[in-house]
Amino acid sequence: MAQGVTQIAEQFLRIDRLLIVLFRKQARIAYQYDIVGHYVYFRLRMPDVMRSNIDSDSIMSYFSFDIEDFSGRCGINSCSVTGVGDVVQFRIRLPSAEDISPWRELLSYFSCQSELLLKKIPQRSSAATSPIPLLDESKVWNNILSHYEESER
Repeated sequence: MAQGVTQIAEQFLRIDRLLIVLFRKQARIAYQYDIVGHYVYFRLRMPDVMRSNIDSDSIMSYFSFDIEDFSGRCGINSCSVTGVGDVVQFRIRLPSAEDISPWRELLSYFSCQSELLLKKIPQRSSAATSPIPLLDESKVWNNILSHYEESER
């Protein structure tokens, strides 16, 4: 059980390090984020050349938690990624008071600390010379599915 808590703490330490990098590199990395309800929508504007250097799966793994304690075992994925054109959006679910899981308190504590750090960085970096639009994930998926269905015909 203590190992699970340590692993969660280490994951949030990596998240916090990522936030610190964004704070320090805001003049070079075009980003924007918004907090809407229980979600952080974090967007990056990147040319195709830079986009191939970003490992979305690696970033998503920062927000995927495996927790085991006396009440059981749980796997939680709190992040999804959507990309359109030169914009990549990470949608990260924040723990909320409505969560019923026995692990809510553990995740909430570390999440609150990371949220405090997030709020210290500007919502839009100085490198983002214009607003980076929120992507509608359902529209993106519908477009993908319709293109797939058309190619199957």
